[in-house]
Amino acid sequence: MPWVWITIFISSLFACDKVNKVEGKKGFGPGEQDWGYVTVRPGAHMFWWLYYVNPPDKPTNFDPLSKPLIIWIHGGPGGSGTGYGNFKQFGPLDIHGHYRNYTWAQKSKSIQSDLKGIVLGAPWISPIDSILSWPPFLLNTGIVNSAGYEKIKEETEKVGKAIEAKKWREATDAKNEALKIVNEVSDYIPTSDILIEKKSYDGVQNYTTRFPKPQKPDENLAELIHFMNNDVKKTLGLISPWVLNPPEVVENIYEDIMKPVVNIVEELLNETDLKVSVYAGQLDLFVALPGTVKWVENLKWKHEDAWKRAPRVAFAVDNIIEGYVQAYDKLKMYWVLRAGHLVVEDNPHAVNAILQEITSVKYNP
Repeated sequence: MPWVWITIFISSLFACDKVNKVEGKKGFGPGEQDWGYVTVRPGAHMFWWLYYVNPPDKPTNFDPLSKPLIIWIHGGPGGSGTGYGNFKQFGPLDIHGHYRNYTWAQKSKSIQSDLKGIVLGAPWISPIDSILSWPPFLLNTGIVNSAGYEKIKEETEKVGKAIEAKKWREATDAKNEALKIVNEVSDYIPTSDILIEKKSYDGVQNYTTRFPKPQKPDENLAELIHFMNNDVKKTLGLISPWVLNPPEVVENIYEDIMKPVVNIVEELLNETDLKVSVYAGQLDLFVALPGTVKWVENLKWKHEDAWKRAPRVAFAVDNIIEGYVQAYDKLKMYWVLRAGHLVVEDNPHAVNAILQEITSVKYNP
C-alpha cells in the first residue's frame, strides 16, 4: 500500500490502513502523487494530498501498493498539514524545493506489516493535565523562579476550575491568560520548544536591559505561507489561498479546545483491535511531557496495571539514545529526547525509528 498523509482538522495522529489504486494528478515536485478535495458536509471541503512511496533504490518491479498507508492528521488546533506537515516536517521536499533525507515517502524496506493502529504525537488529549504541568515543568527546568511558579500556578488553577464546571469558553479564555503569564515571567520562552535559540528583543545592550514586548513573527512561518501561496498554489492550479490556522476554524472549535478526550483513547484500548502509541518531546511546554505521562498512566483499561509495571527501556539510532519506550499489549508510549512540540521536525531520527517499530514489531512483551 502507498504511503499517504492527509489533512483533517483534529489532533495530530497517523494510522495504517489499505486503499485502492487511484489515478494520480500532477503534484508539486517529482514522484507519483495525488491530491484533491472531499466534501465532508454541504459547504465544507477537506483538502488531501497523497504521496506514493518512492525509495531511491526501488527495484524495477517495485509496487507502492504493497506498502502500508500512513494518514497524517494535523493539529493546530485547526492547522493545515498539507503545508506545515508536508513541507516543514517530513514530506519529500522542504520549502526550498530540496529533497529531505528522512522523508517518510522514501521508507520502504523497513515497513513490512499490515498493522492497523493510531499514533498520537504530542497530543492535546487531557488539557487540564497538560496545563497543570506548566508551573512545575518551568520551575524544574529553570525557566522561572518560585515567584513565577506561583503566578502561573494561580492562573492555571483557574483553568482547572472552569474545566471542572464545564465552562469551556471560560476555560479556553483562562488558558490564554495563563499563557500570557508564562510569557511575562519567562521573557517569552518559546512554548513549542523551551530550548529554541532565538533573539526575543531588538536593541538589547547588556544583561540589565529588559524590553517587555513580544517576539518577532516566525520568519520561517512567513516563508512557508509565501511558498504555499505562490509556488505550490500555482503548480497545482488552485484558486483558494492556503492558511495555516484559519481563524474561522479556530473560532468554531474554541469551546471544544479544552474538552478532554481521554475516554476516546480508553475506548480504542478496550473496544477495538487498534494499537495505540503515544509520543511526546521532552522540551515541549504547551503539551508538556509530564502532563502527557499523567493521563497515559491514568488510562482505565484492562491492562493498566500490567502496563504500569512494564519495563521502560531506551531506544537508540546509530548508537545514540533518542528516547525511551514503555509498552504492554496494545499501548506504547515514547519519551523523545531533543524534541519539542514538533517532534517529527525536531528529531526525525527518533520518529523514523518509532515508525519502523510500530509497523513491523508486535506489541506484546
